[in-house]
Amino acid sequence: MKYVIITPAKNEAQYIVNTLESVVSQTLKPAEWIIVDDGSTDETVEIVERFVKDYTFIRLLKSVNYGEERSSGSKVVRAFNRGFTEIVATDYDFIVKLDADLTLPENYFSEISRAFINDNKVGICGGYCVIYKNGMKVREPHASYHIRGPIKSYRKKCFDDIGGLKPILGWDGVDELDAIRKGWKTLNLDLEVIHHRPTS
Repeated sequence: MKYVIITPAKNEAQYIVNTLESVVSQTLKPAEWIIVDDGSTDETVEIVERFVKDYTFIRLLKSVNYGEERSSGSKVVRAFNRGFTEIVATDYDFIVKLDADLTLPENYFSEISRAFINDNKVGICGGYCVIYKNGMKVREPHASYHIRGPIKSYRKKCFDDIGGLKPILGWDGVDELDAIRKGWKTLNLDLEVIHHRPTS
């Protein structure tokens, strides 16, 4: 299956190399990866530009939005939606909203692809996030039906069916409720993702 990734990023210089290296090392690479810099004032842009030179599937969109701090609500979705309007690929099978502070296993997207292939009613899926606390890995809690916002993959048909992502606080619960209401399944996979910055 083909997929595209959109990553909103702001001031992620401390972590984004982890995400960049994780994606370029995937056994199933994306057709397109759009990173939307949302007004970073650190070295985020310079780091991404180094990878853009080496990997043709990565694109960087720059914003001059300096007025808002990092947020898990409407601001993140607005950046995602800006990236969505810039997608060039038309024949992708699923779309990924991926945060910029993660480390993924190398088989992450091949397993996501397998999950979509195995059940055509799966509309949204993803792994689970762990954080380091006092040197120990701790799994971030979530409801059984919930796919964590930093690592959400949407079957294109499901994404279109729910009308995309809504720029509101709680967007990553509303999308799932919309999908379930329309007959789609959500699926949590046994794929560990390191979340370097705990959920705000």
